[in-house]
Formats: sequence, structure tokens, C-alpha cells
Amino acid sequence: WAGIEGLTPEQQNEAQLEVSLKTLEALIKRTYVVNPKTSMAIDADKSIRFKWVSDAMDVLSENKFTKFNYVTKKRQ
Repeated sequence: WAGIEGLTPEQQNEAQLEVSLKTLEALIKRTYVVNPKTSMAIDADKSIRFKWVSDAMDVLSENKFTKFNYVTKKRQ
């Protein structure tokens, strides 16, 4: 993930990231180049504003990821 603007060195090893929409788009574009068959998931629950989820869905679909999963509850 080197060279992605807005991504800290600490975030480069994380599976879940809190990033700006601009950084999210850069990450998605890079992911698509590496493997266009990558599965995407949006991890959100009722404490997350739907606007944020909607924005993430828009960025995914604008970048050729039209199928993605939602994670709303963690299994205990």
C-alpha cells in the first residue's frame, strides 16, 4: 500500500481501516488492479451513520466492485 495518500505506515498492516473517501477510492483502485476478483465487505452496525455506508457503497460501485458483503454483527 506504499504510496497511497492518507494511509499511515501503521494502517498498512491492518485488515480494517478508517480512512477518507479519497483514500478509500485509492485503495479500491489499487486492489482492483492487483486482483479484480477480490471480495469486498462493509463492516457497519446501527451505530454507523447510513450516509457513511452509502458513500462507501458509491465508491465501491464507481470502481467496478458492484458485489460486496455487509457485516453487521460479530459472531461471539
